[in-house]
Amino acid sequence: MSQCTQYVSLPQTDGNNVILNKYSSSSRVNLHGVPQGSILGALLFLLYINDLPGIFQGVNIVLNADDTNILVVDKEEETLQHKITFVMQQLELWFCKNDLTVNIDKTRAIPFHSHQNRYPSRLCIIFNNNEITKISELQFLGLFIMENLTWHVQIHSLFASLSKIYYIIKSLRM
Repeated sequence: MSQCTQYVSLPQTDGNNVILNKYSSSSRVNLHGVPQGSILGALLFLLYINDLPGIFQGVNIVLNADDTNILVVDKEEETLQHKITFVMQQLELWFCKNDLTVNIDKTRAIPFHSHQNRYPSRLCIIFNNNEITKISELQFLGLFIMENLTWHVQIHSLFASLSKIYYIIKSLRM
């Protein structure tokens, strides 16, 4: 789908969905790829990266829309570091070969450990000469996951949501 033109048009509406103004970008020629926001784009992307999980042995890869999650496991931190380094090198080659880029600013790593282990992880995760930022919690498919594999944040979030719903239902019944 090269040489297609694309522009974005956004309506400005009031509270009653009456269009007040319409904003449009200038047209732009796409040299390669599919138009942004197209249904075909998501499908083609999934087909394009479909072989990624098959290039690794002993590594779990979860693909969800345009997110890729990689789980590398080992009991020994030194062995785990070697596995991670190898996986990252293979990923660099795969992304380069497939002419894809990774947004390092949106890339995060979470080193899981049991809640008894209080020692900080010394893992260093490098992708294309950039260290991946480590975090202690993340939201994955609607669940809050903690590095120490506890559910405190998930329970707190769920409690807050249920409290709001309970208040709304209680208010409607009066």
